[in-house]
Amino acid sequence: ISDGGEKMVDMGFCYGVNAEPTVESDSIIHIYRMLVGDFKTTIKGLAANTTYYVRPFATNIVGTSYGTTMEFKTIDVTVPEVKTVSVDAHSAYSVSATGKLMVQGGDKDIEYGFVCDIIQEPTLAGKSAKTTKLGADSTFTATVTGLTPATNYYVRAYAINAAGEAYGEVMTFTTDSGFACGRNASCVT
Repeated sequence: ISDGGEKMVDMGFCYGVNAEPTVESDSIIHIYRMLVGDFKTTIKGLAANTTYYVRPFATNIVGTSYGTTMEFKTIDVTVPEVKTVSVDAHSAYSVSATGKLMVQGGDKDIEYGFVCDIIQEPTLAGKSAKTTKLGADSTFTATVTGLTPATNYYVRAYAINAAGEAYGEVMTFTTDSGFACGRNASCVT
């Protein structure tokens, strides 16, 4: 960007759904560097499946000038799909499970893990554990803790993105009793 021989007072990008976005009528991202040359930014919070137009601007005491308008379309984000693969291990106080992210839904910002509760359709309102480690085959594991011994639980995988939340199949298990007795009948919890 060039300052046109005068001190710049504002610069950045204006963007919107209008083919020629302006600083007066569209959204603005300000760049507070005020230097001549290249600059860049990231635009967040855009609607899915929408065509946008963006262009740089610079304002000095003479007025505002604009760079070339660029057009782009955001992707259509859909609700993810997730599968509960297995209940791998459980103790008196926790359960480990494996899930698989079947469809990410077009959103890079996704959360996934497991929900566990004593109700048959567990949701995020119950106990949960999330993970950020996704295997090469799109599988993930996590451990839900804080469970009660000798209790029947329901567990299932979940995934959430900007379009909504999805749950996998429900699996059931019973936590261990929490007691271990040795040969001398001395029990510990």
